[in-house]
Amino acid sequence: MLQNYTTLIDAAMVKMGLNPDETRGEEQGQWQIFRGTIGIFIDVWKPNQNSDWNYTGTENAIETFQVIAPITELPDSSKLLQFYEELLHMNFHLYKASLIINRKDNVLAIKYKSIADSLTEAEVIEAIESTGYYAEMLSEYYSKNYGVKKLSE
Repeated sequence: MLQNYTTLIDAAMVKMGLNPDETRGEEQGQWQIFRGTIGIFIDVWKPNQNSDWNYTGTENAIETFQVIAPITELPDSSKLLQFYEELLHMNFHLYKASLIINRKDNVLAIKYKSIADSLTEAEVIEAIESTGYYAEMLSEYYSKNYGVKKLSE
Protein backbone atom coordinates (compact mmCIF):
# COMPACT_ATOMS: atom_id res chain seq x y z
CA MET A 1 0.00 0.00 0.00
CA LEU A 2 2.86 2.41 0.78
CA GLN A 3 3.99 2.10 -2.85
CA ASN A 4 0.62 3.52 -4.00
CA TYR A 5 1.21 6.66 -1.90
CA THR A 6 4.81 6.92 -3.09
CA THR A 7 3.59 6.87 -6.70
CA LEU A 8 0.93 9.48 -5.87
CA ILE A 9 3.41 11.84 -4.19
CA ASP A 10 5.90 11.39 -7.05
CA ALA A 11 3.12 12.39 -9.48
CA ALA A 12 2.36 15.47 -7.36
CA MET A 13 6.05 16.42 -7.48
CA VAL A 14 5.93 16.23 -11.28
CA LYS A 15 2.83 18.47 -11.34
CA MET A 16 4.77 20.95 -9.20
CA GLY A 17 7.54 20.98 -11.82
CA LEU A 18 9.95 18.90 -9.72
CA ASN A 19 11.86 15.75 -10.54
CA PRO A 20 10.85 13.09 -7.98
CA ASP A 21 14.21 11.34 -8.36
CA GLU A 22 15.92 14.51 -7.14
CA THR A 23 13.56 15.02 -4.18
CA ARG A 24 13.38 11.50 -2.71
CA GLY A 25 14.96 10.81 0.66
CA GLU A 26 17.08 7.87 1.65
CA GLU A 27 14.11 5.71 2.64
CA GLN A 28 10.89 4.92 0.79
CA GLY A 29 8.19 7.44 1.64
CA GLN A 30 10.54 10.39 2.18
CA TRP A 31 11.11 13.51 0.07
CA GLN A 32 12.77 16.88 0.64
CA ILE A 33 12.24 20.03 -1.38
CA PHE A 34 13.09 23.68 -0.86
CA ARG A 35 11.06 26.87 -0.95
CA GLY A 36 13.88 29.33 -1.31
CA THR A 37 16.24 28.30 1.47
CA ILE A 38 13.55 26.64 3.63
CA GLY A 39 13.69 22.86 3.69
CA ILE A 40 10.35 21.06 3.45
CA PHE A 41 10.22 17.39 4.45
CA ILE A 42 7.46 15.16 3.07
CA ASP A 43 6.80 11.72 4.56
CA VAL A 44 4.28 8.93 4.20
CA TRP A 45 4.54 5.92 6.50
CA LYS A 46 2.60 3.30 8.40
CA PRO A 47 3.32 3.20 12.14
CA ASN A 48 4.02 -0.17 13.73
CA GLN A 49 0.99 0.32 15.96
CA ASN A 50 -1.83 2.80 16.39
CA SER A 51 -1.49 5.40 19.12
CA ASP A 52 -4.22 6.61 21.44
CA TRP A 53 -3.01 10.13 20.58
CA ASN A 54 -3.89 9.77 16.91
CA TYR A 55 -7.53 9.57 15.98
CA THR A 56 -7.70 7.38 12.90
CA GLY A 57 -11.23 6.02 13.06
CA THR A 58 -9.86 2.51 13.49
CA GLU A 59 -7.90 0.47 15.99
CA ASN A 60 -5.38 -0.49 13.33
CA ALA A 61 -2.32 1.52 12.39
CA ILE A 62 -2.83 3.20 9.03
CA GLU A 63 -0.70 5.19 6.62
CA THR A 64 0.03 8.77 7.60
CA PHE A 65 0.99 11.69 5.35
CA GLN A 66 3.01 14.57 6.79
CA VAL A 67 4.77 17.72 5.62
CA ILE A 68 7.11 19.57 8.00
CA ALA A 69 9.20 22.69 7.56
CA PRO A 70 11.53 23.59 10.46
CA ILE A 71 11.76 27.39 10.46
CA THR A 72 13.43 28.95 13.51
CA GLU A 73 15.08 28.28 16.81
CA LEU A 74 13.03 28.95 19.93
CA PRO A 75 13.57 32.22 21.82
CA ASP A 76 15.41 32.41 25.12
CA SER A 77 13.50 31.51 28.27
CA SER A 78 12.58 35.14 29.09
CA LYS A 79 10.39 35.29 25.94
CA LEU A 80 9.02 31.73 25.91
CA LEU A 81 5.68 32.33 27.65
CA GLN A 82 4.71 35.16 25.28
CA PHE A 83 6.02 33.12 22.35
CA TYR A 84 3.95 30.05 23.29
CA GLU A 85 0.82 32.13 23.78
CA GLU A 86 1.31 33.68 20.36
CA LEU A 87 1.82 30.25 18.77
CA LEU A 88 -1.49 29.05 20.18
CA HIS A 89 -3.23 32.17 18.91
CA MET A 90 -1.55 31.89 15.51
CA ASN A 91 -2.61 28.23 15.15
CA PHE A 92 -6.23 29.39 15.33
CA HIS A 93 -5.71 31.35 12.11
CA LEU A 94 -3.72 28.88 10.00
CA TYR A 95 -5.34 26.78 7.27
CA LYS A 96 -3.97 23.35 6.34
CA ALA A 97 -1.00 23.65 8.70
CA SER A 98 -0.09 24.23 12.32
CA LEU A 99 2.85 25.48 14.33
CA ILE A 100 4.71 22.90 16.40
CA ILE A 101 7.76 23.00 18.61
CA ASN A 102 10.47 20.49 19.36
CA ARG A 103 11.92 21.48 22.72
CA LYS A 104 14.57 18.76 22.56
CA ASP A 105 16.05 20.27 19.38
CA ASN A 106 14.98 23.87 20.20
CA VAL A 107 13.05 24.18 16.92
CA LEU A 108 9.83 25.82 15.72
CA ALA A 109 8.28 24.17 12.65
CA ILE A 110 5.19 24.25 10.45
CA LYS A 111 3.37 20.94 10.07
CA TYR A 112 0.61 19.41 7.97
CA LYS A 113 -0.50 15.90 8.90
CA SER A 114 -3.37 13.69 7.75
CA ILE A 115 -4.50 10.12 7.38
CA ALA A 116 -3.39 9.01 3.94
CA ASP A 117 -6.31 6.74 3.03
CA SER A 118 -7.98 9.26 0.71
CA LEU A 119 -4.86 11.24 -0.23
CA THR A 120 -4.95 12.93 -3.64
CA GLU A 121 -2.36 14.72 -5.73
CA ALA A 122 -4.21 17.98 -5.10
CA GLU A 123 -4.01 17.46 -1.32
CA VAL A 124 -0.28 16.69 -1.52
CA ILE A 125 0.34 19.87 -3.50
CA GLU A 126 -1.86 21.96 -1.19
CA ALA A 127 -0.11 20.58 1.91
CA ILE A 128 3.32 21.37 0.50
CA GLU A 129 2.29 24.81 -0.75
CA SER A 130 0.56 25.86 2.49
CA THR A 131 3.40 24.56 4.66
CA GLY A 132 5.95 26.36 2.51
CA TYR A 133 3.92 29.57 2.44
CA TYR A 134 3.55 29.70 6.23
CA ALA A 135 7.18 28.66 6.75
CA GLU A 136 8.42 31.50 4.61
CA MET A 137 6.11 34.10 6.15
CA LEU A 138 6.42 33.03 9.78
CA SER A 139 10.18 32.47 9.80
CA GLU A 140 10.52 36.14 8.92
CA TYR A 141 7.87 37.19 11.46
CA TYR A 142 9.32 35.25 14.41
CA SER A 143 12.87 36.23 13.51
CA LYS A 144 11.95 39.92 13.58
CA ASN A 145 9.67 39.82 16.63
CA TYR A 146 11.60 37.42 18.86
CA GLY A 147 15.15 37.72 17.57
CA VAL A 148 15.33 34.01 16.85
CA LYS A 149 17.65 32.54 14.26
CA LYS A 150 16.04 31.28 11.05
CA LEU A 151 17.04 27.71 10.35
CA SER A 152 17.40 28.52 6.66
CA GLU A 153 20.31 30.92 7.32
